[in-house]
Amino acid sequence: MGFILKEKLKSIKGVIKEWNALTYGEVEEKKKLLIKGIADLDLKSEVSGLVEEEVVERKKLFEDLWVLLKNVDSLDFQRSRYKWLKEGDSNSHPTLDGIDFPLLAEDKVEALTAIFTMEELTEVVKGCDGSKSPRPDGFNFAFIKEFWYLMKGEVRIMFDQFH
Repeated sequence: MGFILKEKLKSIKGVIKEWNALTYGEVEEKKKLLIKGIADLDLKSEVSGLVEEEVVERKKLFEDLWVLLKNVDSLDFQRSRYKWLKEGDSNSHPTLDGIDFPLLAEDKVEALTAIFTMEELTEVVKGCDGSKSPRPDGFNFAFIKEFWYLMKGEVRIMFDQFH
């Protein structure tokens, strides 16, 4: 099931990339157009003033610019986290030499080896910060949380097979 889930996420990744290109593609061009629209209205405001519709239009241009810049920031942040996850840093690969692992009591061993319940899996997914580093496949927990209702059965099967 892990392989099936990975392949499904891989196929949806292409669709999401396509949607992203249509929705957010050519960010620099969109940014230039929004800034030009604001500058044009500012110039008109200085020369002859703006009518109410133009004031509303200017406000909308600023809102669109703010959303665009916020999305660019978020994307840059996600890319940096993805790069760190993929390449790591000097602390990413600690050694286990010299570490003494204590023996666990029988009840602790049973708790650690018990099969995960759907409630436990759901609680863990809901409790995860969605903006943390994306997984190697590019999906972060915000995506998994949003579509948990679609994925939870297959994730449960994957954990059962792992167990």
